[in-house]
Amino acid sequence: MLVNAMADKISKGELSSVVCSGCEDMASLTAALGSDEDKDALAANWIDARPEDAPPVRVGPEYIETPMELKHGLQVPVRSYPLFEQAMRAHRGGTVEEHMLETAKMFSGLSEVAAEQPEHAWFPTAHSPEEMVTATATNRWVGYPYTKYMVAAPTVDMAASVILMSVAEARRRGIAEEKMIYLHGCADTIEKEILKRPELHRSPAMHSMGQQLAAAANVDLQSDIKFKDIYSCFPVAVSVLAQEFGLPCEDGRDFTLTGGLPYHGGPGSNCARARSGSRSLHL
Repeated sequence: MLVNAMADKISKGELSSVVCSGCEDMASLTAALGSDEDKDALAANWIDARPEDAPPVRVGPEYIETPMELKHGLQVPVRSYPLFEQAMRAHRGGTVEEHMLETAKMFSGLSEVAAEQPEHAWFPTAHSPEEMVTATATNRWVGYPYTKYMVAAPTVDMAASVILMSVAEARRRGIAEEKMIYLHGCADTIEKEILKRPELHRSPAMHSMGQQLAAAANVDLQSDIKFKDIYSCFPVAVSVLAQEFGLPCEDGRDFTLTGGLPYHGGPGSNCARARSGSRSLHL
């Protein structure tokens, strides 16, 4: 959403260039909390260093949990996404075991992509579908029917930045035309509250977003997109988007360049962040 919002400001002439950055250091923080380090000193080192006169600024739409969602704990992803997954299973038919094995086949492809990038991925290990759905000491249940190997891994130290600028600014800086990567289309959507959705295996907001994105970029989502990196905190997030965009989802390798959040790593505050109600796409 930050990329989309900044691109909008650039297109309106409000900015000529901007750096969008995000980082996550939960791996270091978790390790420090488990160490013998003085906790008061630790807190002082990890305090927000933003000046008091520079309050945070929220960009883009925001999903606000309802009191009923909070009452039932649905604001916690590990509770809400299994609900969506079971709705998808009921829609497709079959037992829980059959459905999860088919889902694991898709995510196995993501893990294979991560395994090919050991210098970038936090967990560069390929997992078979059978390995993913089998609970073990190292692959515990996280939120049934999900095991650890099937969900995003936020305990990482990762960061990423992207520079956006107008064509005029890029040319002024002498950037060669063949080096320019254009943002052809973008869209943000807000899904209805969980308990107000008529079908939990569907996402009208994602469907609308796909249509807007295709129209803005003048492309066909089914045939014109060669590279994709789809948000993948839980398997059903990928399944629903593929369904709404009309894409086959049997092979997870078709949905990621990085390896996905469970295997490449899922920063909670970086470019891969999204919530159960809000989504962004760039093309």
